[in-house]
Formats: sequence, structure tokens, C-alpha cells
Amino acid sequence: DDDYILRAPRVMSYQPDHNERIRVASYIKQIIGGRRTVILANLPTVMSLWKKVRIRHGGDSIRTHSATRISAKQRNSSYVRYELEYEDRINGTVQIVQLVQYGRLEKILVCLLSNDTQWLGLAGKTLLLALIRPCQTGGRDATKEETRYSRNLVSIITDLRNVKGVVGRVESRGEWTIIDRRNSFAKPAFDGAGYITDESEAT
Repeated sequence: DDDYILRAPRVMSYQPDHNERIRVASYIKQIIGGRRTVILANLPTVMSLWKKVRIRHGGDSIRTHSATRISAKQRNSSYVRYELEYEDRINGTVQIVQLVQYGRLEKILVCLLSNDTQWLGLAGKTLLLALIRPCQTGGRDATKEETRYSRNLVSIITDLRNVKGVVGRVESRGEWTIIDRRNSFAKPAFDGAGYITDESEAT
């Protein structure tokens, strides 16, 4: 199934700024290794920018921060739950640990890499990337325990497929409490082009 559908508005010839490119290069370095400066120098200068994504099969419609209008009547659907995996040695055995995070989805970038061998396993691939401003929640899971934060961290780039859905927030005395009512999450997949788009929504 193709669970993640990119939606307009979009900018097909978007030029990421220097900080965004550094974050993209850092993400790719985590996958293929090498020097970040070399990866940065060879990244495409133009990527497409999408401002909405819909998760199919009862999932959420997410509006990035760059597409969110300030309105008391409009729900802010740019805050999301995302999940990261990393290796950790536990009792002498390397295990995969899942880390639950929350943050504001800033932008969605589509990065087309060339067939150059420098990209190793990513050569010729289309990367769907999420630029997220994390909330400092200490890895707590709001479906299991009260999760609050009062500050945001430096923006990161991760795979869009790590984004699992929209969350709500309630503010009190300078702190925000995350409201996460999800029980199950979509398992994303992509077509041969590497990503799905929905041209039916023009605004």
C-alpha cells in the first residue's frame, strides 16, 4: 500500500538554504557514512517542497508549519509523533531501540539523488525528507505517560516515513502537554517514482 500521499501547496524548484542542506547531508551521512562536506558539495541544489501529507487508511492529514495559517479556528496539525531507531548494547547484545519523539513538522523535501556511485545504496533513489523542530520531551511516550515540554530543540532531517501522525497540545503555565491518542500507525510504502502525490488539493 502507498500510505503517504504528498499534497499541494508545493514548490517544485525549491532551493534549500544552507542550514537545511547541512541537515540533509548529516542525515545521509548517518546512512552511508563518509564526509559531510563531500556529501554537502554533491547534493542537488534544487528539491521539491511539499506542505501537506495525508496518511491513508484512516490516518491523519498533516499540514506543515510553513502551510499553517495563524487562526483561532484552525487546528494546528503541524505537531507530530515520529519514531527513530538506533542500536544500543544491552547486556552485551546489540539491540534495536525505538525512540518516540514529538515535534513540529516544518517542511517536506523530495531529494532526487543521482546514480553516482558515491551515494552507495542510495544511488538513483528519491528521498522523502521531513524537516522537524523537536520538542524536548526526553523520549517519553505520551500514549503511556504524561509528556510535557517547555522548549524546542534544533531542527533535524529524518525520513518522512518516521512520521506517524498528528498530536495535540495543551498549554498551561508556560508548559505544553502532548495529547497523543494513537494506538496504531500506518506502514508507509512508495510507488516506483519514490513518492505519492495528490494533485486534487490546490490550496
